[in-house]
Amino acid sequence: MVIGIWIVVFGVVYNIHRQRDWIDPIRFFTQTLMYAPNNVRAINSLGISYAERNDFNKAIETYNKGISLNSSFPNFYHNIGMAYKGQKRYRKAEEYYFKALYVYPHFNYSINALVFLAEMYANNNELSEALRLYKKLLLRIPPKQDGHIQVERRIYELEQKQNEKTN
Repeated sequence: MVIGIWIVVFGVVYNIHRQRDWIDPIRFFTQTLMYAPNNVRAINSLGISYAERNDFNKAIETYNKGISLNSSFPNFYHNIGMAYKGQKRYRKAEEYYFKALYVYPHFNYSINALVFLAEMYANNNELSEALRLYKKLLLRIPPKQDGHIQVERRIYELEQKQNEKTN
């Protein structure tokens, strides 16, 4: 009986101790990586947790560790792009979104992020930047893939707007 009570008490104390790890995602994923250091999903989740706390440098460092383990996982490149976007380093963000598309050409998260950046440029009347980015993106979207026609149409609209500005 005493052994049973001791086991229950130990279990409760251990459970309470582990719940502290589960409450904090950085601590949780760091602990997970102690036991599974090559777990790509845990590395990616740890990077996301850093980025959510605006610790973009630590997030980038974490994603780069993931790339060193698995360079064909597009999420790492995309999330580095997101971290650079968080730092307002848009050209670097762009570079990494395109790297994600190089690894996996149909990675819609990066396509959407690039469209977002292009629209940000367009909304700030930086039409040449928006057009540059859309034209570069158009080369990466296969003609039959969703979005190709929409990007072509947006390029046309921005070129018209740019022509109106110069006339």
